[in-house]
Amino acid sequence: MTSAQLAAKMQRRAATIPSAALAGLEQAGNEALAAGKQAMEEKIYGHSIPTTKSGKPKWVQTRNLINHERKEVVGMTVRLVNDMVYARRRHELKKPQTRWPAHWRDEALARAKEQFSSRIVRSIVSVLERR
Repeated sequence: MTSAQLAAKMQRRAATIPSAALAGLEQAGNEALAAGKQAMEEKIYGHSIPTTKSGKPKWVQTRNLINHERKEVVGMTVRLVNDMVYARRRHELKKPQTRWPAHWRDEALARAKEQFSSRIVRSIVSVLERR
C-alpha cells in the first residue's frame, strides 16, 4: 500500500468518526434512559399506594411521569427530558419529611457515567480499527 492509498484510507475512516461518535452517544443515551426508568421504578413506582381506612387507594397511579421520560440528542449532547408539568418538582423532592425522595436522574447518570464515555470511545475505536 502506498502512502497516498494509506492517506485516502485514513481520510475515509476519519469521515465516519462523527457518525460513529453519534451512534455511541445514542447508545449511551439509551442506557442512561433505561437506568433512569429503572430508578423511577425503584424510587417512585416500587411502593404500594397507601389506602384510606375503608381500603380505597388514596390516589390512582397514572405512570405519566415514567411514560414521559425520554432522551434528547442535540449535536454531541444527550440529556434526559420529561415533559410532565410536575416532573421537575417531583425530581427535586428531597426533604427529610418526604416519604419517597426520588432523584432518579442523579442515580441514572451515576450508573451510566462510567459506561457513557467508554461507549463513545469504543464506537470511534471500532472505526479506526477497520481494515
